[in-house]
Amino acid sequence: MTRRMSTRLQPSGWIRQFLILLVAFAAGVCMTLLWTNQDTWMYSSASKHAVQRRRSLRGATTHVEDPKVLLDSPLQVPYNMHQASNERVYATPEPHGTKMPQFLAQGQHIVLDLYGVDAAVLDDEEGLANVSSALLHGLGMTILSIRSHKLSPQGVSITVTIAESHLTIHTWPEHGTALIDMFTCGATDLLVLVPNVVHAYGGKMKNARWALIPRGHAQLSDLDDFLVSKLHVRKRQLFSKQSKYQDVQIWSYRDSTAATQSVALFLDGQMQSSTVDEHVYHESLVHPAMLAHPSGAKRVAVLGGGEGATVRELLRYKSVNEVVMVDIDGVVVNASQRYLQQLNNCSFQKGVYKNCFDDSRTTLVIDDAFKWFDRQFPHSACKSTSEDNKFDVIILDLLDPELIPDAPFAKKLYSKDMMENLACALKSDGVFVSQFGEMPDAGDPDEMRRLLGKDAVIEDIADLYAWGGTKVYSTYVPSFRGQWSFVLACKTNECSQRFTDNEARVNLAIRQRISPQALPLRYFDGTVMQQYNVIPKSYEELFCYRKDPDVQTFCRWANRVEAAATLPEGDSEQFIEVVRTEVSEVDADGANRSMLVAAREIVQGEYIGIYDAASALRLHRRDFEALEAFATKYDSPEYHNVVNWLKRYGYGCDELDGGNFYVALDSKFTFANHACDRSAIAVDGAIAVEKEDDDSSVAWNPVILRRGREHCAATRALRTIKKGESILENYGTFDWLDNSMGIKKRTQSWCTRTTKNPT
Repeated sequence: MTRRMSTRLQPSGWIRQFLILLVAFAAGVCMTLLWTNQDTWMYSSASKHAVQRRRSLRGATTHVEDPKVLLDSPLQVPYNMHQASNERVYATPEPHGTKMPQFLAQGQHIVLDLYGVDAAVLDDEEGLANVSSALLHGLGMTILSIRSHKLSPQGVSITVTIAESHLTIHTWPEHGTALIDMFTCGATDLLVLVPNVVHAYGGKMKNARWALIPRGHAQLSDLDDFLVSKLHVRKRQLFSKQSKYQDVQIWSYRDSTAATQSVALFLDGQMQSSTVDEHVYHESLVHPAMLAHPSGAKRVAVLGGGEGATVRELLRYKSVNEVVMVDIDGVVVNASQRYLQQLNNCSFQKGVYKNCFDDSRTTLVIDDAFKWFDRQFPHSACKSTSEDNKFDVIILDLLDPELIPDAPFAKKLYSKDMMENLACALKSDGVFVSQFGEMPDAGDPDEMRRLLGKDAVIEDIADLYAWGGTKVYSTYVPSFRGQWSFVLACKTNECSQRFTDNEARVNLAIRQRISPQALPLRYFDGTVMQQYNVIPKSYEELFCYRKDPDVQTFCRWANRVEAAATLPEGDSEQFIEVVRTEVSEVDADGANRSMLVAAREIVQGEYIGIYDAASALRLHRRDFEALEAFATKYDSPEYHNVVNWLKRYGYGCDELDGGNFYVALDSKFTFANHACDRSAIAVDGAIAVEKEDDDSSVAWNPVILRRGREHCAATRALRTIKKGESILENYGTFDWLDNSMGIKKRTQSWCTRTTKNPT
């Protein structure tokens, strides 16, 4: 195309010089200087930490002193939240010797593509120039110059220089297309003006693609990052209101790969829920706790969750009589019922809407969670002796404890006192669950130090519930762009066992506990639950960043060297052998006629039981006891034989997952005999040499919980065992803690009837 420059709108020479000076001055005023020390960078030690701050606002419809502080202030988190220390994470090394910027020039940049515009409008140079002038004057901006070009054979190109920066437009009339670019470092909020700009140039919002890109910001909100700054995501603001507590916005959107439109809730710019995948988050939050409850929860409390989706999942259950939902922000609750009906639809049918908040079982409380709790339990839940006003399940859909240093609400919510009060507000078989924010990054030392406070909160929770009954699990939530974690705690062993049920048993429980009309679930099932049975590696790594000596003992044990490590697969126990022995006739219950001896010298402290763990059959204590009852009920000799075999060769491990029973299928340790003389004991299962029983030394212990088999079958030489020496152990430790299998009594009987070492 040939171009013709129009001189109609060009200023004369002296004015031009003046305007150049004015532009230079305006540019200087426009720069927002965020001065920092050259050796210190204001923001987090990694950019994703700032992202995690916004993600940890999930469910944050509760009062925070100043919500803007959570988005705009530098991330300042103590290394260890248990320490009253001024040591904080401010800095990150400058990559490859480069210097960090000393200032950030901030502004707003609109990129706008218009389609389907009348060709005459787009080919009218004077008209477009006048529209541009009127538009900018209407926005209160200072125009310094306008240069327009009429293109041949058709089309217009316009550049407007303004004191705040610039506006440009280029048109293709034959295609009905115009591309517009506008930047300002002024205070005008361009987001609310996008429709005005579209209409001013003859376009329609349904035919426009636009992006508003914040410039010079160290971190973007979810709203900016996910939607507003994306040109090829079609988006429309459905609702916007500043409530007493936060900025509430609801948007519909669809990117180029999506088949349908999605709707999302943003609080203070941070993503809370999206219809495209909210079911992943809410089903993961609710169903593990509801299915783990021993008898079926009847009364449930939800703190947060203003969209209503947590309530929706709870009302699927036949056993539920009441769900009390407490959220401080009525604006969120009301807006969600109008614009996010998928999240609070309890008809469980497409095309039919039944508001979950109108269900007779729902009690909606718009109030501060702490004030409500104080009304429920005026003198502390822990002083209440009646269980009538207590709950079967309590769900926290609130702030992530990562925000403890920044948000007074989070600090109070995750305090020891509040965690204890919540535990006391549960019935004796109750279950607690909380969303816990994005999972830490394994292998990132800065991340581990920064998030030690999360580990401390888990430890506080674990101290209040059944030993080994505190679970951490995670799932990927695409809208959050991260692996999201949850903490669940059981008051009973049965709850712990139900949490670790196999996939078929979980699927059976889903069908039995959930109303048929409320099925199927969209995401959660028995196979997903199997994934939740493994504590994420990053939480073990976070645990091992503690400096506590007991903790470090377990973490070293996780990386121990086993005797079997140097042996070939298929022959992992060459260091021991089984030999025949004689058994006294007084042993009426048929003891082993073999014994275990050392095939080489086994040195003190050597770990030798890994194959026993690897080859063992595992039964929940619940299943073991059900098998025994089944054999008795039907008086089946074969089943009695199985039970007797399990009791003779197996061992109970009482404090993991509510109790597990193990029996080795082909390990030689099956033939290690009982030592009647305690001084003859050669091996035991303690992890630390100086401790005989270390099971309960740490309430929250992901090292053990991730290695339940290895812990329960752990075998370590108490002293050096000579080659050919019999390997004896204490069968008394194989029983449940309540001694219900009677092993101790049985071994005492053996030892009084013979001077040998029967089994």
